[in-house]
Amino acid sequence: MTKKRFNNKNKQIITHNIGCELSTVDKLYYLLAFWDEETKENYIESKLVRHEDIISYLSIEEISRTLDKSSRAVQSRLQNTLDALFIVCEKQFKDQYNNFIVNAGILTNPANGKKCAGIAADSSAIVVNTPQEYSVQNHLTSNKHGGEKCMKVHAEVDVETGRVGLISKCFGGSIHDKTISETIYLERDQYGKPIVDSNDKIIFKHQDYPILGDKAYQGMPSFITPYKRSKHLTDEQLDHNAFINQNRIKVENFFCRLKRFKVLSTSYRGSLHNLDKIVLVLAYVVDLENPNRYDTDFEFKEEILNEIQSDRKVLLQKKVKKTKLTI
Repeated sequence: MTKKRFNNKNKQIITHNIGCELSTVDKLYYLLAFWDEETKENYIESKLVRHEDIISYLSIEEISRTLDKSSRAVQSRLQNTLDALFIVCEKQFKDQYNNFIVNAGILTNPANGKKCAGIAADSSAIVVNTPQEYSVQNHLTSNKHGGEKCMKVHAEVDVETGRVGLISKCFGGSIHDKTISETIYLERDQYGKPIVDSNDKIIFKHQDYPILGDKAYQGMPSFITPYKRSKHLTDEQLDHNAFINQNRIKVENFFCRLKRFKVLSTSYRGSLHNLDKIVLVLAYVVDLENPNRYDTDFEFKEEILNEIQSDRKVLLQKKVKKTKLTI
């Protein structure tokens, strides 16, 4: 009886600390094993990365404590795993972005009858530890968040399904959300220069059907934004604001889910060079758990997932025996 309680307790700890379903971890391992279409090998033969590395990576602090290992040892052991995860997750986002735009569809604003894309975008701040370099401190200082040192990340989310279509690299906390969007949505040529139309106006993405944003993106042709809150707003303007706020909730829910992972829930203490990779991988984990899948998404074969799941159960049993937790 005691042994059964011990195993159940450790299983709950490991599941909670990872921050996602264990079946999602199996799918990540699946992608690492078969991400190269030309060199698909048998699951047993293609050991590109150890399965316990992925489990440890998804929540470095708590899993390292559970396994009685230091965070520094785990992080150094997982650098190659993080790089491999970043490659496969970035490839998945690029492959599904065009399909994401098509499936997002078009919304009609009931206030004025104008059409917009069914996509909501926003930027969110990730608090980081204060670096030693003074110049870097100024770059990370955000006046909006009370002078905290943070990095910002921009995301696009489908307002109907909650699927993630775009996750940007991280920007310094001192950079305004509008400046970040200008960097992302500028149409550029092969040399990186902005493209202009016949009237010498700069062309932005999503100009035909703008996407939903908050007041920080006012003046951007790629966004439809709400009116500033006032007592003198008309009924049409109030309906316009309500339409935007009701549909923007999906992108806020995505950032809330993203920051539930241990590595981002408090002040980020790792290397700033790895933050881009960590955010993108965790964003794909959130998107992977979304039940609204596209027909063109990567197809996971059930027989291989079942084989990975059986290996994972054996692995967890070995971990439970090595832990020093007491009931």
